[in-house]
Amino acid sequence: VPMESASLPRPTLITNNVTEKFEDDATDRERENATSFATIAARRPELMPLKSADGFAPPKKKSKSENVKINETNWASATLEEKLRSQYPRDIMNLHIRDQIKDDKTNLMEKKIAAALYSLERIRGEIRDMNERRNEEPSDSEDSDEVPYHGVYGNKVDLSPPGISNFISALPYCILLDQGFKMWGAHPDDQKYCFCPCSKQMVKWRNNFDLCELSGIDKCEKFRQNSPNAFMDHLRKIGEDDIAFHHRAVFYYLEKLYTRYWHEVSPGVDHKAIHAVSTAGHKNAEAAERKFLMGAIEHWHAENAKKEKELKEKSKRIEELQLLERSNEDLHKSLIQLQNNFK
Repeated sequence: VPMESASLPRPTLITNNVTEKFEDDATDRERENATSFATIAARRPELMPLKSADGFAPPKKKSKSENVKINETNWASATLEEKLRSQYPRDIMNLHIRDQIKDDKTNLMEKKIAAALYSLERIRGEIRDMNERRNEEPSDSEDSDEVPYHGVYGNKVDLSPPGISNFISALPYCILLDQGFKMWGAHPDDQKYCFCPCSKQMVKWRNNFDLCELSGIDKCEKFRQNSPNAFMDHLRKIGEDDIAFHHRAVFYYLEKLYTRYWHEVSPGVDHKAIHAVSTAGHKNAEAAERKFLMGAIEHWHAENAKKEKELKEKSKRIEELQLLERSNEDLHKSLIQLQNNFK
């Protein structure tokens, strides 16, 4: 077959017995059918090809959250949808737990800030201890604001107060950090929504808050979102390295935030993710979770029974009013009849 006569099949659009073929070259037939194309596009936009009638792809509209950084300065004025779009690494339409995510109330945000302060104090103490040990040993480095990595890492990370402080201060605004912790009683896959803030998946969040780029052991290359226990195990494992301050900061933050999580149900009981699987603390947390769920189910049944009772009482009152109305009509008719009889 001569190269000039060879051609690839063109994409075909089929809808309501109407077939339109779109070629790369603008032909007279395409221009004549521009009106028909626009009509089809308006009625069934999901069937349209990427190219428009003139051969050019329509410009993609950017949402507000794609144009504006959502951080602590405008957090209160942003909607939950904008916050999620500004952090979720993929199309938000793929976030199947979207309807289960709630915006943090004031009291919860206060708890998160308190947990961040707790984490910051612990990390600062560790840095002070490390600096004291370094001062006791001979060192070629004159930069007191940086701690060198050991062994194969061989580089430095910004551990000065602004660097680590900004990272920890931004943790309360990391929505995807601990969503899996709140999905108790749900489908197991729903709990796999714990994102490590040091991972590549949370680049958007780090950019929004202008955080320093991580490196060395603190830079997650392979971790993906997982369940609360798997996430805490990840933080423990990486945090074993003396220099993994960021991972330990996240661990301290979550540990503080979810300690005594089930206190109102079972005094002193933490979230199950705080304890390793099969430990007594983990089993106690699971028991408290089941107890809470049973209480929630009983409350739901009680609320439904209350509503059903109210509906029955309302229906009874309506029937009584309708009966009274019919009785009044009968009495009125009788009165008219009596009046007519005396005329």
